[in-house]
Amino acid sequence: MSDAIQNSELISVIIPTLNEEDYIAKAIDELSLSDDDYEILVVDGLSTDRTKEIVLEIALANPKVRYIENPRRIQAAAINIGAREAHPLAKAFVQADAHCGYPKDFSRKIVLAMRENNATSAVVPMLTVGEETPFQAAVALAQNSKLGNGGSAHRASGTQSGCVDHGHHAAFDKAFFLEHGGYDENFPINHDGEYDVRTAKAGAKVWMAADCSIRYFPRKTLKALAKQYFRYGLGRANTIFKHKARPKLRQLAPVVITTGVVGGAVLGHWDGRFNLLPLGYGVLIAAYSWKLVRASDPPSDTATTTLKVSRVTLAFATMHLAWGAGFLTKATSVFAQWVKAQINASRKS
Repeated sequence: MSDAIQNSELISVIIPTLNEEDYIAKAIDELSLSDDDYEILVVDGLSTDRTKEIVLEIALANPKVRYIENPRRIQAAAINIGAREAHPLAKAFVQADAHCGYPKDFSRKIVLAMRENNATSAVVPMLTVGEETPFQAAVALAQNSKLGNGGSAHRASGTQSGCVDHGHHAAFDKAFFLEHGGYDENFPINHDGEYDVRTAKAGAKVWMAADCSIRYFPRKTLKALAKQYFRYGLGRANTIFKHKARPKLRQLAPVVITTGVVGGAVLGHWDGRFNLLPLGYGVLIAAYSWKLVRASDPPSDTATTTLKVSRVTLAFATMHLAWGAGFLTKATSVFAQWVKAQINASRKS
């Protein structure tokens, strides 16, 4: 079975993009297989940079690369479009990310892992790598730690292969994906988590392929990181409320942190003791950041170490508070809708 899959199965690789001129060429190069049984579909959300131009130039030299427009611009729509446009003979497709780095023949290996374990999708571990700016390096250090990733299986070191409830999406059985509606396009973010909930309800398996790890390149600016994590929190809340699921402790943690920090800062105007909440949080993440920096870098002068610790501390605070704010924004909206419904119901009775 393995040899047959390795040598004959056509694989569609789908890369959703939106302004990825810095990464797309490298991603296409790394995702091109050493055999001929593949195609790469770049589904672009109407990029305003050179992404389209770069992809079309590559496609001229490699006809296996196709450029497809995604008018809705969101990733969920991009993957759905790619799955529908994929070659009819492709029974599996790989979802790739321009912000990631991939080992040789990754697509072949991840589809093989999915097939051998009778799963309908496969996920992979991610090692966050920051090489371009000092702040990106700080974000990578934070995201690779338990305080930054909450111990998520696909971000934790030492991850083992096996069935999981969620992870970084990599491969799909195309027929199953399409039969179950693909991604819910009402979820511009966390569509992957929402899809995994439906996969579990259908009795299917999500397989963590620990030996197919990839590299992830995080956001390079504070603004981009805050926007990303706000959307992460908002999207996770959407999934929880749609499926009436119970949030995990690692998902509740940033909500509690945000409530405590913001609430403490506000109430501290009337009672100074409440200021201990944001102060205590700041001291905690600063101490943890210092420990991370000391463990990861060779000894350096105090000023350099302090600057690095400050960046990592800022990354932690941004991720926690932005995620919590996103979640609370959705929760507040749901609560307001519930109150409105109760008022309307009482008026009718």
